[in-house]
Amino acid sequence: MSSFPFKIMFFIACFLVVRPVIQAQNEEVDARNGWGMAPYGHFHVLVIFAEIDFDSSYGHLNPTPKGGSKDWKEGQLPWWRNSLFDKDTDRDAFNGYMTQYFMEASFGKFHVTGDYIDSLISIPISSIRNQAGKVVTQEPFGNNFYRKAVIERVNQIGLKTAYGSTEADFDRWTLSGAGLPKKETPNENWDMVMIIWRNIHVKNLGDQSGFVTPGNFGKILGRDTDSYSMFRMSFFVPKTIMRHEFSHMLYGGNNFHTAAAGVGARTFLAPAGGWSNMSNAGRCSPTWNAWDRERMGWKNPEKAYLLSAMCELGREEVPTSLEYGQEFPCGQGKFILRDFVTTGDAIKIKLPVSEGQKQQYLWLENHQLLPGRIDHNKAMSKGIYAFISVGKDDLTGSQAYGEANNYTWPLVAEGNFDFGYRPSDKTLLMDDANANKFTGINYLITHAADLNNDGIIQTASIGENVENFRPERLEINGVAPPEEYFSYRTLPEFGTSKMAWGLGKYNKIGLDENPTAVPVLTHFTPGDQPQNTDMRRILLNGISVTVTQEDFNGDVHVKIRWDDFDLSHDARWCGNILAREGFNLRNGAKISLEQGLTPQNPRAVQEIEGKKIFAEPTVLEIGSGATVEMASNTEILVKKGSTLLIRAGSSLNMERNAKITVEEGGFLYVEKGASISRKGPRTGFIYEDANVGLNTLMEAKLGPVLPIDAPPSGR
Repeated sequence: MSSFPFKIMFFIACFLVVRPVIQAQNEEVDARNGWGMAPYGHFHVLVIFAEIDFDSSYGHLNPTPKGGSKDWKEGQLPWWRNSLFDKDTDRDAFNGYMTQYFMEASFGKFHVTGDYIDSLISIPISSIRNQAGKVVTQEPFGNNFYRKAVIERVNQIGLKTAYGSTEADFDRWTLSGAGLPKKETPNENWDMVMIIWRNIHVKNLGDQSGFVTPGNFGKILGRDTDSYSMFRMSFFVPKTIMRHEFSHMLYGGNNFHTAAAGVGARTFLAPAGGWSNMSNAGRCSPTWNAWDRERMGWKNPEKAYLLSAMCELGREEVPTSLEYGQEFPCGQGKFILRDFVTTGDAIKIKLPVSEGQKQQYLWLENHQLLPGRIDHNKAMSKGIYAFISVGKDDLTGSQAYGEANNYTWPLVAEGNFDFGYRPSDKTLLMDDANANKFTGINYLITHAADLNNDGIIQTASIGENVENFRPERLEINGVAPPEEYFSYRTLPEFGTSKMAWGLGKYNKIGLDENPTAVPVLTHFTPGDQPQNTDMRRILLNGISVTVTQEDFNGDVHVKIRWDDFDLSHDARWCGNILAREGFNLRNGAKISLEQGLTPQNPRAVQEIEGKKIFAEPTVLEIGSGATVEMASNTEILVKKGSTLLIRAGSSLNMERNAKITVEEGGFLYVEKGASISRKGPRTGFIYEDANVGLNTLMEAKLGPVLPIDAPPSGR
């Protein structure tokens, strides 16, 4: 990482110039054929390094210091020129990041090599003129004048490459429509050309920015191009942005940005970080995930299934695309996950959602950070990493390239919280008292906030008016972790050493834990109102994943259950929650139904004590057919503004000293036909208001029957 001030990283930009690949409209469409190019075979990329010579009186326009930076000196090729692509893949170790990345991600199915013109293309700004003869002092990044000047110079000097590649080496493919099979045969075009600028002058364009587009770049040595990219790289080695832009040609348009938001409509109210082949700035890791490998068809050739793991008993390979409640392919749901990067082992669980809403999946991967392999960032520890994907599950047909971006939501072992924020030093405040397993967020999520206090959180996908912030520090229960806790400086969004699950404190995901395995709330943005396909209720389930053993060789044993409804820890429950099956309170545990403070809506939903709240009131609905068991000395506390709704056909069984306490301003509704069983003299309901003393035992107040689709709102 460059020593250039870290704030420059937040200017990283990705733009897919809209010249879309023709979308096929037939049954042949398959994402595993790739969008603009195939995710298999051999691609050889032509790279051109260029700079603007701000000659004459134009020196003041130079966006970089005179003489360049330590990463790229003026008038020279960058020192990192050989670190992007290898000339071939016939080797055991790679110098080129792009070559290694796609060889490892695809298990050797996708060979990405390249070569570069072995001289810097330096163009005087005074020579770049428009049709009127005026010097073009700046232009939009995707426009023509600057790149045409590069083409003209290349046509003058010819093709002299560092590795000795010929024109034929760069022409291996005849490409086709999105999702259609591609032919690895030449068509007299350059397959892909990349221009990497040292100091291109584009207004508001920061360093490490770039774009890719399918289409013709212009004739180079008499040949057209099938696709091209341009980048500005004054202070950084272009690994992240180049890998991301190149991958657009495999995945699709701007709606495939994920693991940090980019241009385009999003799935969540706030951009979600994480890791992915399509990640960019704001990601905790550049590593591909299991969703990527499934979509690209990158199967380990030594395995029978693309998505699989090993059974604990017998260690045979079994498919692991699972669905809640199904019979396990391994006895008692016990699996072994080997290192994901090198074996492809992963587990995918289809989560229960309401009809008509986008399907969500829980993914589990074991990252062992093996030496010499591309994997998670330096501080991130070995163990099980989890994320939830939303939609984007059509691999074939007309919907294979649809839906919004930012479709992966990372889970962090330290949990979800209603975070505080201290503006004076841009510090994120994480406190156990504000744990919020259902509607809170983790520190990999960019935090949305009403910065100008107008009751609206601006959610445009990119621009100066977006109202979210990236904390530069983190405090946990009032204490700042040491710098080695973080992957990059003290910025939590780039990953920490406490994200993974393993033996010890963080060994389980489930209803009694933080986070849980329930579907996450979504909100299509930009837009004031969620769409019908958005998840807006918390649907409880019995899924749990427990790490039970870690072998010396890095294999991790996990046990998965569908019926884990026992709750033994005190917890805040926030949001609109539906218990369709029920749950069991054990060991004196207390559930507190209270207001969540993490924004779930771009417009203020209510106002509490003069503060605008962007989240709906909390409602826990015990659905018809659900059973809630409350063991001795357990409690459900309904705080002010929150609601407990017990439906007809549900069962509530309360053991000795179990109680439901409703604070003044809380709501309790019990429909006729609900079964309530109480054992012991001090078991039942406590209702606190101005007319009844605190802790006075009495029967529940039966309010009017509450319609299912109309929980109370406001104070």
